[in-house]
Amino acid sequence: MPRERRREALAKIRTAGDLRRLAEQLDEQRKIYVLEEKVKGMSSRTEIVHRIKQGCYDTVHFFCKATNEWLGHCFFEDVPFADCSDS
Repeated sequence: MPRERRREALAKIRTAGDLRRLAEQLDEQRKIYVLEEKVKGMSSRTEIVHRIKQGCYDTVHFFCKATNEWLGHCFFEDVPFADCSDS
C-alpha cells in the first residue's frame, strides 16, 4: 500500500470498529504492526487486536514491519477517537 493510501486509511478511522478492521486487515498482510504506549512490551498481534476490541488503548502507533517506519497514530478518548494525525 503506497504511503499516501496508508495515511488515508488511518485518517478514515472514526470508531473502534474502524480501527479493529484496519488492524486485522494490515495484520493479515503482515506489513504493519501496532504498538500502544502503555504496553510497549506487548508483542502478540492477537492480543493487540483483542485489546483494540475491548477499547483498551489510549494511543496506538502504526509502524511498517519491513522498515520500522512510523506511519501515524490515533489518540483515543472516551468518545470513539480523535482524528489520526501525522504530527
